[in-house]
Amino acid sequence: MFLKYFEKIKSNVNFQQFSLAFLIVSVWQLCLQLVNQFILPLINSTSFNGLSLNVGLFSRWFRWDSAWYYYIAKTGYHYINTVKPTQQTVVFLPTFPLIDRLIHFLTGLSYMFSGLLINYLFTIGIIFIILKIWPLFINKYSKIDSKYKLKNYYLPILLTLSIPTIFVFVSFYSDATLVFFILLALYLAFKKKYLLAALSAGVASATIITGVVAVIGLIFIYIEQEEIFKLNFLNILKKHLLKLISLGLLGIWGLIGYMIYLQLKFKSFLAFYTDEKAWGRSNNNLLNNFKNIWQQSFSNFFNPNFFGSHAIYLINLTDMVAVLAIIFIIIWSIKYKNWWLSIYSFVALALPISTGSIASINRYFLILIPGVVFFLATLNKKVYRYLYFLLPILFILEIILAIYFLKGIYVF
Repeated sequence: MFLKYFEKIKSNVNFQQFSLAFLIVSVWQLCLQLVNQFILPLINSTSFNGLSLNVGLFSRWFRWDSAWYYYIAKTGYHYINTVKPTQQTVVFLPTFPLIDRLIHFLTGLSYMFSGLLINYLFTIGIIFIILKIWPLFINKYSKIDSKYKLKNYYLPILLTLSIPTIFVFVSFYSDATLVFFILLALYLAFKKKYLLAALSAGVASATIITGVVAVIGLIFIYIEQEEIFKLNFLNILKKHLLKLISLGLLGIWGLIGYMIYLQLKFKSFLAFYTDEKAWGRSNNNLLNNFKNIWQQSFSNFFNPNFFGSHAIYLINLTDMVAVLAIIFIIIWSIKYKNWWLSIYSFVALALPISTGSIASINRYFLILIPGVVFFLATLNKKVYRYLYFLLPILFILEIILAIYFLKGIYVF
């Protein structure tokens, strides 16, 4: 009886897809860990810029903002309402440190290894959801060569894990958590499980502020699938307006909850936003924000002395590539009349621009993974052969950026 039950599980599609996700993510992460353990020690002049933690070579995955997440998970939030904004913990939203603390409590693992375990599991979840979304995109947006594409289901996985900045999913950052809940919300919306989708979007909204794009995607998927544009105004009011408002509010329940917490504890429900100024972001008007972005990033390429600082050059280059890639996805989705993705991508780009800085957009681009999968789904099979040449190049770039990050040079 047990063998029959086991055979039934083995033949289950979900089990097969999860097993594939587990295997591929494990091999991918093993490659990055091998770089960390064996290649990086051969490279001289390793700076740190991380946490002084007794976790061996794994310490290298605790860089930059990892310290903030670590101390929030360990000691909670602390805030002093100063006239001039200073860098404080409230800027970092609570989902990742809360889950980290929960895993630490349940397993007894250190906060550091709990965080690494979270990211490993969420990365498996991300790949699993991509396997679910892949046939939906093919059937809905591109039926050309559909049988060939469905057989090559591993390509969107390999392309996703070859995005040069996706190595951040291995580090003590919250991005894997963010992308998982965004993808889960979008997938549930495609399956018309809108309430569950909104709950997932709400978690994303309390992970990183850019997580609010999940509710944007959810609302426009709802509008598209329920064909609201075909209804007259009165029917929209009667049948859908209340539901849209409910989904919109529920889709940011995590952010609202965090704001209430900040108000109750620190008497400042916008502390996470106002303190962004201490990180070089601003609340100026849109025109001034564009000027700031040009001065901080794009104009540097016209400065001959800029290329002497290869680290800064690399950061700005990946920022620029991320911006251009998002613009390309917007245009591509409009071409195929994928309106929810075009609006979703536009908001994903507009959010950092509205702060007057595109710092970290090279990793925030990862919320555009649905756009990458969509782009791949719309290509014909003749183009696919070139991917076998492109994927190794992208993965080599990922390794290079990971080395810079592990050395404490490349900052997100």
